[in-house]
Amino acid sequence: MRRLLLFFSLFIFLISCSVQRRGGSTEELYTPTQRSILGKGIVPLSTESPYVASNLFVAEEMKRSRFFKGFIETNGVPLALELKEGDEGLILNLYYPRKRIYYIGELRRQVDEKGKEFFSEWFIRGPFVMERGQYRALRGLEHIRKAPVIFVKGEGVRFQEAARVSKLSGATQDKEVRLRKEEGTHRRASARLEVEPYIPVVKPKVVKVKKRRKKGEEVKKEEGKDLVVFYKENKEKALEAMLDPKHFRPLNTDQMALAISKGYAERNIRGDIIHTVKSPKETLQAISTWYTGDPKNTGILQKINHIKDPQALELGTKIVVPRRLIKRIKAMPEIP
Repeated sequence: MRRLLLFFSLFIFLISCSVQRRGGSTEELYTPTQRSILGKGIVPLSTESPYVASNLFVAEEMKRSRFFKGFIETNGVPLALELKEGDEGLILNLYYPRKRIYYIGELRRQVDEKGKEFFSEWFIRGPFVMERGQYRALRGLEHIRKAPVIFVKGEGVRFQEAARVSKLSGATQDKEVRLRKEEGTHRRASARLEVEPYIPVVKPKVVKVKKRRKKGEEVKKEEGKDLVVFYKENKEKALEAMLDPKHFRPLNTDQMALAISKGYAERNIRGDIIHTVKSPKETLQAISTWYTGDPKNTGILQKINHIKDPQALELGTKIVVPRRLIKRIKAMPEIP
């Protein structure tokens, strides 16, 4: 009987060791840059800094996958991407808002018996027509003309969009867009990174209204500065206009960092406020009162953020305040 128990326990031990060695954790399967954007939704790329996580992700995958590198050199760097976990591995959406198209990439990996990777390639399909929800989430990025900056061999490089999109012809099952075949091969549109000070400036539309003059009234010259010039010289007002919930447009990483440094609350790509709990004295009612101006919205925030106890919030908890409820865009001061 003892021999049988000993044999059984040894058998269970060997099986557990095998599962641990083959399975691996998420940290072992994915690189740090992959984990930094995995499951974070649609993430924009910076047109100024190659050190942003999404930009570093593209640079790293270009080194690891020759298929991915060839795709970027041919089609240009996307203005936004989304990395999520599928049934058979990572799935990557590459968004090109100016053309209203996106591509889908699937990562195929193979490991040996010891769990060491010996094959890793991205297989990309598309392009596909953006859905209405995707285009709304990327609203504002279609006006960006600069390509994102990517590190290639220690140097900042921009890969411009090179392919031209033809009109849709025929409704295919996956709404695939047909690209015109240009004569010759696509030239690599790269340029060295130029270091220049970056100041976000909002250029509001100026609508001129003709004022009817009374009989005998003299025509006076318009006093004051032009509205665009005013915004250029008053960057604080320009930043506040960009963060206005009614006219919000997605900010890139540099603009968001500048806004936070000026005391504004963190925002996601949809314009919702992301509040981080920094004090044990903070309550959901206080957060609701500060950002929405009404403590009655506490129930809405509790339901959206799946908070069990609104009076006891853990430090570091991220509280999402929907854009439609926002009344105050300045960050809530820390409660001592």
